[in-house]
Amino acid sequence: MPCCKEGIKILRQDDYLKSQLVEIGWQYGKPYGGWRAAAMVMSVLMNRVRLGWGTLLEVLDKIPSKAATMERPTGTPSIWEPEFVKLLHEVEAIYAGTQDYANGALYWCDTRDVTTPFFLEKILGDHDAHPLVANMNSLSFFL
Repeated sequence: MPCCKEGIKILRQDDYLKSQLVEIGWQYGKPYGGWRAAAMVMSVLMNRVRLGWGTLLEVLDKIPSKAATMERPTGTPSIWEPEFVKLLHEVEAIYAGTQDYANGALYWCDTRDVTTPFFLEKILGDHDAHPLVANMNSLSFFL
């Protein structure tokens, strides 16, 4: 962590953004087995940022408007859990854009639980515009 003249350590903005990305990725990915699903969700969110959908905080705030379900997962990780530690190792490359576990995807859903009209009509209803590009069992990712 950077230091100022007086020796006080500060948290940089990028560190804060990465921590928010990890938390959201972990919350959405945890039900699907851990770090890889979370890394895929994090990749989707960063793909949205890179395409100009907003800053990372704006993209995170707008998740419900592009979601397959209105239920937003919660929970806190055990920071020493191996799956969470692996996610901490992956966040830098995902944030920087050098790793994309979602193959360019912009949307994700659990195909067993799609309830929003937006997702049913716009994403699942238009396979040509939003093809499936990756999946982990019922967790699916679309362009």
